Amino acid sequence: MNCFAVGTVAVALGWVALGCGEEPGLLPVPDAPLTTADALDFGPVLIGARRTFTIPIQNPNRTAVRIEAAELRGDDADEFSLPDSLPPVPERGELDLEVTFTPTILERGPRSAELVLDVGPFLTTVELTAFAIDVTLAVRPESVDFGTVAPGVTRTQALEVTNTTESAATFRGRAPEGSPFRFENDSLILEGFRSGSMLVRLDAPTGGGSSALADTLGIETVGLAADEVIVPVRAQVPSPAVGCPGTVEVELSAARAVGSATFRCVNRTDQGLVVAAIDLVDGSDRWDVGFQGRFDVAPRAGFDVVVRFDAEQDRFRREDRAMVRLFPRSSERPGVTLEPAIVDVFTTGN
Repeated sequence: MNCFAVGTVAVALGWVALGCGEEPGLLPVPDAPLTTADALDFGPVLIGARRTFTIPIQNPNRTAVRIEAAELRGDDADEFSLPDSLPPVPERGELDLEVTFTPTILERGPRSAELVLDVGPFLTTVELTAFAIDVTLAVRPESVDFGTVAPGVTRTQALEVTNTTESAATFRGRAPEGSPFRFENDSLILEGFRSGSMLVRLDAPTGGGSSALADTLGIETVGLAADEVIVPVRAQVPSPAVGCPGTVEVELSAARAVGSATFRCVNRTDQGLVVAAIDLVDGSDRWDVGFQGRFDVAPRAGFDVVVRFDAEQDRFRREDRAMVRLFPRSSERPGVTLEPAIVDVFTTGN
């Protein structure tokens, strides 16, 4: 570090008389100095990061005043900074002065400087202190992929958070508002050089089209001006969870107005499902679907559905259409309604 460093913000000299009857250009002697806090502590700040605090400067005088000079003095003054210019402090009013600490020297430890405000016959001083630190946390794994998750299902994944400093610290998780991803425990207190877990939770949404979910979560050290660790998270939530053909043709023979077709559907998720019901809509009573009661479907497994058409009582109406709907439920959360799979069925043949 330098043996002595001084930073200066130079502004126009002089007092500005307002509302007290002085002629323009006169420089009345202030009755009292500016007042502010005696000291300002920035706390621990990551090397290379930045923290800015605001110091309220009060002017007890009946005239507005310009600060003649604002100086930063001391061995560590180069790591503190002030605005390039300062507006007048209003009469009997207040000026918010921003002071920034940016540790740039690659050395852990305390920093200090003195802020001096020169206003004519008076000097106002503020003692500035801070503590520069290096990396504070590590997170593993660096990203989370939940894979394919059924709509309505909840999944969690543990992140290992390590405090890489010798002091106890609190770590906090951040998730974007409205995201299906969030932290179950959004804060964690760790002693120095200890590790702990933060759980990332996915509440897979229901309804809508097939969705590839992706977002970013953050973990930060509470009370530190440090960049947070960003953790990308993603998942695939198919909707509907059961995939079936869009259309199925039922071919009728020339001799009889009867026919059937078997089509295959697949559980598109990595979790078990229950097919709670299969029904027919938008069709005549000549259609029937072979559903014998609810049944389980293993992850990624397929199952067959049989649809039948019988128009023997009305052979002249051989052309017909209907809609088959399959209603899946999550094995883990059977009370959650999932989007039904829909198949259009129609007859063909002479």
